[in-house]
Amino acid sequence: MKIKSLELLGFKSFPDRTVLNFNDGATIVVGPNGSGKSNISDAIRWVLGETSAKGVRGSKMEDVIFAGAASRRAMTTAEVSLILDNTEEEGKLVDRGDEIIVTRRCVRGGESEYLIDRKPARLRDITELFMNTGVGRSGYSIIGQGKIAEIVSQKSDERRTIFEDAAGISKYRFRKNEAERHLQGAVDNMVRAEDILRELEARVAPLQRDAEKAKRYLELFEEKKRLDVSLWLYDVEDVRRKVGSLGDETAAAKRMLDEADGELEALEARNERLFDEAQQTKQRAAEAQKNLRDNSAASLELEGSVKVLHNELEHIGERRAEAESTLTLRRAALEEANGSGAELLSRLEEQTAALEALRAEHAELDGGAEQLKSQRVENETRESELERQLREIENGAVERRLRLSEISGSHESRELRLAEIEECIEEILERGKLLGDRLERSERTVADYTARREQTGAEADGLEKRLGELSAETEELRAEQVRIGSELAAKKQRADTLRRMEEHFEGYNGSVRFVMDAVGRGRLGGVLGPVSRLITVPDKYSTAIETALGANIQNIVVEDEATAKRAIAMLRDGGAGRATFYPVSSVRAQQLNIDKSRLSSYKGYIGIAAELIECDERCGDVISYMLGRTIIFRDLDCATDYARASGYRVKIVTLDGQVINAGGSFTGGSNKRNSGMLTRAQEIQRFAEEAAALEVKLRAASDREKKIAEESAELRDRLGELKQNLSVLDTMLGAENTQNALLRSQIDADKESLIGRREALEALGAESKRDDDECEALRRELSESETAAQRCREMLASTAEEHERLNRDIARALDRVSAQLIRINSAEKDIEATENSISLGQATVTRLSEQIAEAEAAIAACNEKEEEVRARLTAADTDLDGLRGRAAELESEHSALIDEGLRSDASLSRLREQIKEENHRRETLFRTYTELESKFESAKAEQDKLASRLWEEYELTYATAAALDYPRVTEETRTASAARQTELRSKIRALGPVNVGAIDEYKEVSERAGFMRSQYDDLCRSKQELEEIITGLEKEMRERFVSVMEQLDSGFKRTFRELFGGGTAELCLTDPTDPLGCGIEINVAPPGKIVKSMSLLSGGEQSFVAIALFFAILDVNPTPFAVLDEIEAALDDVNVARFADYIKRYSGSTQFVVITHRRGTMEIADTLYGVTMPERGISRVLTLNITEVEDRLGVKIK
Repeated sequence: MKIKSLELLGFKSFPDRTVLNFNDGATIVVGPNGSGKSNISDAIRWVLGETSAKGVRGSKMEDVIFAGAASRRAMTTAEVSLILDNTEEEGKLVDRGDEIIVTRRCVRGGESEYLIDRKPARLRDITELFMNTGVGRSGYSIIGQGKIAEIVSQKSDERRTIFEDAAGISKYRFRKNEAERHLQGAVDNMVRAEDILRELEARVAPLQRDAEKAKRYLELFEEKKRLDVSLWLYDVEDVRRKVGSLGDETAAAKRMLDEADGELEALEARNERLFDEAQQTKQRAAEAQKNLRDNSAASLELEGSVKVLHNELEHIGERRAEAESTLTLRRAALEEANGSGAELLSRLEEQTAALEALRAEHAELDGGAEQLKSQRVENETRESELERQLREIENGAVERRLRLSEISGSHESRELRLAEIEECIEEILERGKLLGDRLERSERTVADYTARREQTGAEADGLEKRLGELSAETEELRAEQVRIGSELAAKKQRADTLRRMEEHFEGYNGSVRFVMDAVGRGRLGGVLGPVSRLITVPDKYSTAIETALGANIQNIVVEDEATAKRAIAMLRDGGAGRATFYPVSSVRAQQLNIDKSRLSSYKGYIGIAAELIECDERCGDVISYMLGRTIIFRDLDCATDYARASGYRVKIVTLDGQVINAGGSFTGGSNKRNSGMLTRAQEIQRFAEEAAALEVKLRAASDREKKIAEESAELRDRLGELKQNLSVLDTMLGAENTQNALLRSQIDADKESLIGRREALEALGAESKRDDDECEALRRELSESETAAQRCREMLASTAEEHERLNRDIARALDRVSAQLIRINSAEKDIEATENSISLGQATVTRLSEQIAEAEAAIAACNEKEEEVRARLTAADTDLDGLRGRAAELESEHSALIDEGLRSDASLSRLREQIKEENHRRETLFRTYTELESKFESAKAEQDKLASRLWEEYELTYATAAALDYPRVTEETRTASAARQTELRSKIRALGPVNVGAIDEYKEVSERAGFMRSQYDDLCRSKQELEEIITGLEKEMRERFVSVMEQLDSGFKRTFRELFGGGTAELCLTDPTDPLGCGIEINVAPPGKIVKSMSLLSGGEQSFVAIALFFAILDVNPTPFAVLDEIEAALDDVNVARFADYIKRYSGSTQFVVITHRRGTMEIADTLYGVTMPERGISRVLTLNITEVEDRLGVKIK
């Protein structure tokens, strides 16, 4: 294996692609100091995997990238490729082709990328490739500048790497380290497995006892559950009977209370009506008295006004005579002044016309001059702008030519990079196909195990997740069934109660029920029904409408008067009481005589009561009759504001049931519960629909719970089987994955590299496209710039000519403007004298005109005022006659209203006594109803408590418990059942704490303990096998190292004597009993010297000792090639010649690349490279093949 060539691009001082071809023998690289020749040695070390920036003479890794020069920009990437010839059998790397290409790239930031044969690789791959060959970053094949003496100056234990490479045990040490790492992992796993196994085995016996105890507990608990449920069903049925009885009694008491409420409301409504009528009568009497007083005051006022108007007529006549005399005098004076002013005005007009003509001519001349000046300024501006544009165009053209040259220079290097990347991608794709085939064959078993493992694991995870979901769903279903059961029972009971009340007209007066019963039996026709059943009221208005209707809510609507008469006759004959009927044919609608638009502007206004409800068209007039004069407001404050503003003329009801009656009385306070007559039918329908929906939900929840229980049992059985299968698959899959890890990582690296190459290819393509587009744009812009520059030059010449012409025209125009100004000044003085004369005459005319206008206005005002006063006098006389007639009518009306008010007060007093008696009777009925309702609620609470107790203890609803096949408890067996229940509770308590989960946990822990035991045994076997491998490797390494060290010692003694011309040298181990761990001592004594320490030798002697050791290593284990960077720099000429002879001697088996500036070394060159730096910071390489020169010249140079 020899170096075929070295390619550098962007590495240190080599920005351009540089290729150095190497032949067999010695290749010598020479050049002056600082020319960059040592960068070739650094490049070889770097491409072979050097990770230390100091190893390639830098402070950070990105220092290897070309940093730029005076004429070159810095580069972003450094790349080095080492091409090796792998055709020779000796030293050939197996599993590789005839040519091996090792490449490394580095980008700004220090990230490196490695490739082997243009395919992405890892640093580890490159290290393993050259292991035991002496080649590599830490091998002895590359000795950098100033590093030769470090071989002998290092500590004894730090020299081991070179000697191990020479002994060929590096690969064995690498394998040993890998085996030790796996061994440590196996030991760690054994410790964890042993801890888990010890913990599991310690839990088995206690769990077995807990499991047996739990089974006994479950037997007792099941028996207790049967008794608890049976006794609970007995108690629930007993409570249900009690609730039904109390419900009937409560409903009867409620009906009696509602009847009393109806009668009381009827009396209160009558009281309100009478009070309203009395208040209205008193208000009308007060208004009549006020009107009478207002009429008398108006009569007196009119009589005074008539006298004032007569006096005003006399004064108007006197003022008109005085104004007419003044007007005559002023008109005569005005005619005289107008005659003298006409002549002056005529003369002024002539002078003004002449001046305007002069000014117009001057303006025209001045405008022309200014226009010429403006044109000159514009011309100068245009000339400056053209000169600026021309400079910018010429500067832009220069910049574009420079940019074109720059883009053209970078195009060539980009094309080379594109070709390399495309070639690399093709190689990666080809190798990826081969690796894919190998992976498919080698991982067939792994793929099968993995698929089965993933499928089994996914199924197990899905089962566990599903079991959790089913458990949670079961809990939710049980809680939902209890809630739905309780809610369903309550809604059914409420719906049944409302339905019975509706069917029997409960809450209505006895007379109403009697009439509606007759209608239901077909004994009476033409009845539409009670008002409450004929209207639909929104919930938010129900309190207000029910309050507004009061007792009228039970009144009955019939088709005509005949039906009403028949119904009254039936009530009278049956002694069933009294009722009010509204014949549709005779009742007429009542409406408020109020502007609704004004009404809606009041705060809190809701609407007219009759307009807020819905009813049958036939009943429209009836509803309007009852509610058409009632207004609904939001609250009592808003209602009070409106009532006060309207004079308490209408009835007002608030949303919470407070009332302001017509006339000003207030009725209100805390509301008793509504009778429900308005909303009872809607509530019945709503409760029925909700109950039906709840029953469907309850059945669905019960069915779903049964299905979940069956599904859960099946899932648990299947999950146990899957866990056992997973354990077996994990063991088998782990073994297979260990064998195939390397191949998978290589394929992953190829994929990542391919992505990187494609991204780089796309980036370069995009960059090339941008440069092409930029070049085309630059060329186009250059052409446009030339055209624009020529156009600017032509325009500049034209502008200069125009500037001269404008200067001449401006001078002539300014002369004409000056002459015209002199003529204008003379005309202006003539006009000023004439205007002064006219101003005096106009002031006199103006004063006289104003005095005439004042006199005429005064006369017109007197005439107008006289007509107005006469009209007002006539109207006042007429109004006075009307007021005297109205006074008699108002006196009569006031007396009649006073009598009517006294009669209304007497009727109100009698009605209030009757209301007081009815209130006392209602309070008695309310106390009875309250006591019954309290007992009913207590019974219901006891029923709910029983339901909650069964759910809390067993999560059973009444429907679920009743459906269970448990023995029923009767009144005779209840005592014995309760005794057995107590006995079972005592036995369960005697068991103490019970872990029901111990049954399943015992089974699971037993299975896990068995599985962990088998895993632990497998780990023990693996540990034993790894220890045997490590022992074998150590034995092989020890034997090889000791054998090679003996050979090296012998070879070192020989080369030392040959190079130094005598003396002694020795290599020895610091601890012969531990050859693989001890240090290595180098003991030398040059001729005539006794050396106790290597540090006592001179620098040249230390270098020569290291060179002797280097050639001894080559003698024992020749490296395919060696790179030596000025290692003989410290030697004198005689020793340089000896060094050169050794290079020549070993060049048959080892290819040498020597960097030197010593003449003696140059003389043995087969190929000579010269490195120069024609431009600061950029290196160039010159080649001279000595053999070809000798053949061409026919002479022997060396």
